[in-house]
Amino acid sequence: MSVGPHDYVKPALLALGVREVFWRLAHKPGKPLWFGVAPEGALVFGLPGNPVSSIVCFQLFVRPALAAMQHGRVQERPVARLAEPVARLRVRDHAVRCTLTASPEGMVLRPLGPQDSHMIVHASGADAIALIDAGDGVAAAGTLVEYLPLR
Repeated sequence: MSVGPHDYVKPALLALGVREVFWRLAHKPGKPLWFGVAPEGALVFGLPGNPVSSIVCFQLFVRPALAAMQHGRVQERPVARLAEPVARLRVRDHAVRCTLTASPEGMVLRPLGPQDSHMIVHASGADAIALIDAGDGVAAAGTLVEYLPLR
């Protein structure tokens, strides 16, 4: 999916009778996520075209939907402490690619370099995605946050 004029997926899905449930999220990365329901009831996810955005949206939305359809429940997200401060985004939640390590105080999330969504190299080295709520200021080092394990 894309937000640009050259996105042909959304019109194609609508032409097939897929009913749009939502389009776009207040989330980084992953803003251009599309979700709909086909006439026969199938769930349809339109993932962003950017690789990192696709990884994040798959982990946040598609994987839990598949789990719910397979066994009727979605696992609670684990929590860990941030190893260093992470800037919050004022109006969007933020998924931060991190390494996950054990410490005497519990599990620790360490952000990996720049978090721009086109930087696939930092996704390839990530063990987890820390979920930082929207807001002002920073999530301080030591803050307990939910995360999505990637391995």
